Amino acid sequence: MGIPMSKRARTRATTLAAMMLGAASLPGSAASAKADAQPAGTCPANGNDSSICGISNPEDMAPLARSEWIIVSGYAPDALYRVSPRTRQAVNLVPGVRARWDRKSYADCPGPLASGALTAHGIALTDSAAPSLFVINHGSREAIEVYRVRRQDASLTWVGCVPLPADMMANSLAQLKSGALVVTSLGKAKTNFLPDIVAGRPTGGDVRLWSRDKGWRTLPYSQGSGPNGLALAPDERSIYVAMSGSREIVRMALDGKTKPVRSAQIDILPDNLRWTAQGTLITTGMRYDPEVNARCFQGQSCQPRFDVYEITPKTLAAKSLSGRFEPRPMPLTTTALRVGGELWVSSVSGMNIAVFPLKPN
Repeated sequence: MGIPMSKRARTRATTLAAMMLGAASLPGSAASAKADAQPAGTCPANGNDSSICGISNPEDMAPLARSEWIIVSGYAPDALYRVSPRTRQAVNLVPGVRARWDRKSYADCPGPLASGALTAHGIALTDSAAPSLFVINHGSREAIEVYRVRRQDASLTWVGCVPLPADMMANSLAQLKSGALVVTSLGKAKTNFLPDIVAGRPTGGDVRLWSRDKGWRTLPYSQGSGPNGLALAPDERSIYVAMSGSREIVRMALDGKTKPVRSAQIDILPDNLRWTAQGTLITTGMRYDPEVNARCFQGQSCQPRFDVYEITPKTLAAKSLSGRFEPRPMPLTTTALRVGGELWVSSVSGMNIAVFPLKPN
């Protein structure tokens, strides 16, 4: 739909899809080239499966506070959804986006997006009176797109963008109350660091900070093996980062004055991080199996085993939830959310959000 991605952007999207735990059905393919502009609907009625279907390559999910909506980024052209846990219906928000460029706040932005120019990756929502949505874009440009969100219906108004440094492979992000952004970079752009993630070696990735007055800078002590998911601590003094390659959750001080605190290794390549209503963190990813992981990163068709872990922020103790839900075969999982008594799991190479009943402890 609209203008096609440039050759550079398409190559970039393919690389990222493989990198983000190896999408088997790549954005830009015939199967996912057109985003659904109508309500995506739900899966056929099935007493054993209440999955939400018709969503192109759901990579990240985040709840819009004080609303019924879950916002979902689809790693495909112009795929950004609202999902209702109540109705199990997904609606693509991109066709209704309005543009109201805040040129003063986002002076370096080249302008509004053309049709087909958004390929959404990590997302972040603010819990303010007028909430904002930040979306990492790997489509026609490498940038963080900024939207205002109306809580009533999750409709979006594009207000600007923050161009990304050329050496970043941006993945996840959060905004501080000051307006500054914190962004993870999986590795150095234009390098093949996927074997390093499988081997747990440093990838050249790090965490960057951006502010309107200072621009971009690197957070000290943030380098690691595939810095991936990111969660901001409530006091904004630290962040939590999922290191995919070294298979650990790392707490980093945002002032950069102290060395990070690391969890014990877990049995997955952790992807996105989200807070739960219980004050814990949750993450998912494919289980660690170097041979399988390498095949997935090469873009081969694969449905590796996955798991979901819950992390205690203070101690970084991580506990598998595998005994509390009944997993089924899924392509590469990227985000887990606790939604009421359910566990929602998305897959960057899938077309649905899996919904599992979550058994009590």
